[in-house]
Amino acid sequence: MDASSRMVDDPVRVAHIVATLGVGGIERWLLQVASAIDRRRVQLDVIVHDPKTGALEHPIRQTGSRVLRCPPPSRPIAWATALRHHLEAGGYDVVHAHPYRFCGPILWVSRRSGVPVRIAHSRNALPAPPWIRPHARLFEHAARRVILREMTLGLAVSSTAAAALFGGGWTRDRRIRLMPSAIDLDLFRKLPRLAPTRADLGIPEDAIVVGHCGGFRPVKNHAKLLEAFASFRRSTPSAAMVLIGDGPLRPTIERTIRASGDDRVVHCLGHQDDVPAVLNSLCDVCVLPSLWEGLPRVVAEAVGVGLPVVISEHLAPELDYLPDRVWRVPASAPGSAWAESIVRAAASGRYDRRACIDALAAAGLDLSEQAHRLANLYSTAVHG
Repeated sequence: MDASSRMVDDPVRVAHIVATLGVGGIERWLLQVASAIDRRRVQLDVIVHDPKTGALEHPIRQTGSRVLRCPPPSRPIAWATALRHHLEAGGYDVVHAHPYRFCGPILWVSRRSGVPVRIAHSRNALPAPPWIRPHARLFEHAARRVILREMTLGLAVSSTAAAALFGGGWTRDRRIRLMPSAIDLDLFRKLPRLAPTRADLGIPEDAIVVGHCGGFRPVKNHAKLLEAFASFRRSTPSAAMVLIGDGPLRPTIERTIRASGDDRVVHCLGHQDDVPAVLNSLCDVCVLPSLWEGLPRVVAEAVGVGLPVVISEHLAPELDYLPDRVWRVPASAPGSAWAESIVRAAASGRYDRRACIDALAAAGLDLSEQAHRLANLYSTAVHG
């Protein structure tokens, strides 16, 4: 059915477009939105570029969403043909694109497929290419021009993510607004839940445990994390660390840990379905030395269970959910500087969980409210 021929009371048909349905922050947010959104108002489907079945694909289908596939963008003609087929066959009112600078081609095809509402959603804050790479600069500028021309709405998880994708003048563009990646606050209200315990991992109950959650990729800066932990252990010999997540660099990082002799006290847990429960069960402080981020979900998850957090200084200002809960250190600072902040943060202890949940809600991170706002956004954009 063509989008223009449906009744106002029909659900708005929305196609979210993502690279994969793995276990990253975008995918976890999308699963929770698909579970929470009012299906009487919104029919939400997902189009992916990954030929492999992702870990979250089955849960997404269980919400009532369809999962459709396109060839990878490295085959541009086949990709564009498949995407246009899906969009025209589905009669979508809205395309909600997430693959950062590749949003431009997605929205270009969407406009030519007759989709009236086209949303680019910035979830990262990649640094601008250095001037010594003029071709990268030209690509960035071209990608931004296409996105700004083709989109009807722009969303960003933070001010830094908005500036990175839409440019420094984003505040003057009435189409662009901030929408942080919300989370299900009931995850924090229902603690404790089943999770690994210190006894399971052989960690003493009186140890100070550093936690980290992130894919094993260069942006997460695991090398700085290990440097910081080694320095922290020199002042706190009983310290331990748990790493949550998976990714291509995991074997390399694990070899580095073994070579340092810290494999007895650094525990790589892999993917965990319930990150807040793991942080609550095991950790005293959460550390995130990322080189760049849009609005990392783990900061909210750590704050939500009452943990102090140590993060890179340049990450989004919106991450300061509570006073004295978030410590900032330059990503380039030596491990000793990170260790000093870890000591101070851990010494501050846990915070009242109810106050933490209230702070996250005040920051716009309540998933149920955001799902309602998204439904309103789609409906207003389509029907006026």
